[in-house]
Amino acid sequence: MKTAVAHRAYPEVGRSTNGRVHYLHAAVAEEPVSIPHPLTPLLAPRSIALVGASETLNTPGNDMLHELRVSRYKGEIWPVNPKYEEIEDWTCYPSLSDLPFAPDLAVLAVGNHHLEALMGEAIRIGVKGLVIFGSAQLPGDTGHDTLQNRIQHLAIDAGVPIVGPNCMGYYNVEEGVRAFPFHLPRSLGDGGITFIAQSGSVLTSLLWNERKLAFNLAISPGNELVTTVADYMDYALDLPSTKVIAMFLEAVRDPGGFVAALEKAQARGVPVVLIKVGRSAAAAALAMSHSGAMAGNDDAYEALF
Repeated sequence: MKTAVAHRAYPEVGRSTNGRVHYLHAAVAEEPVSIPHPLTPLLAPRSIALVGASETLNTPGNDMLHELRVSRYKGEIWPVNPKYEEIEDWTCYPSLSDLPFAPDLAVLAVGNHHLEALMGEAIRIGVKGLVIFGSAQLPGDTGHDTLQNRIQHLAIDAGVPIVGPNCMGYYNVEEGVRAFPFHLPRSLGDGGITFIAQSGSVLTSLLWNERKLAFNLAISPGNELVTTVADYMDYALDLPSTKVIAMFLEAVRDPGGFVAALEKAQARGVPVVLIKVGRSAAAAALAMSHSGAMAGNDDAYEALF
């Protein structure tokens, strides 16, 4: 939660020049009031639907259930899969439309050919945020009529933020939320590091293995079709627990928003530590094949920092 002293702040959704939604705060002078960040339903949801939940061990559909159990998440958890009536002692629902009410967050652990219909259903019932693990690519996708473009337009038109696609999700340690397709069977202590990594392997190498580091938030943003690194930085900078932001980046997809987030970090005295890869031509080509990211001109990054 953000407290606006002597101001009433309103979440504002704008569009950057690349068409993505940019989440920010606007304020006008009024009485003090506490308001949630626009990404709160996505990153600190009060209710979660797990679409594609499964009884099959060592699959994303099962691991994501165990992740929420070990994280001691306190909100509503609703597995969704028409094959089951119950999974891991939770009632399982046949569809999103059958849930008691619209969840803040829907995690989509399903095949790419199901994504577009599920997104339409999620938006129709009022889901406020989505995590998409899959690549959101179909055989034969060419030109502008691709699954990723259709998903992007659906989300932007509805104002729904997305982690992903092609991501590993996130950990919000201080809120006890894990939207993750692989299971770590132990708890993590709260800390002050926000870690954003455009590599799932880099994310888990520190998050899971380096016990000396303690995180409040760790995010694998994937292809950033709608919600970008800049938006996650903006959210983290509204958390009193954030003492430093660490990033492993192949590219910055919203340069204007990124610069604004860096300025916000500077104003709040929060250091930003960045490893930028894709500096050579070969590395830039690998970045493009990995996450569809244009690595950009290294001189521009050097000038920025």
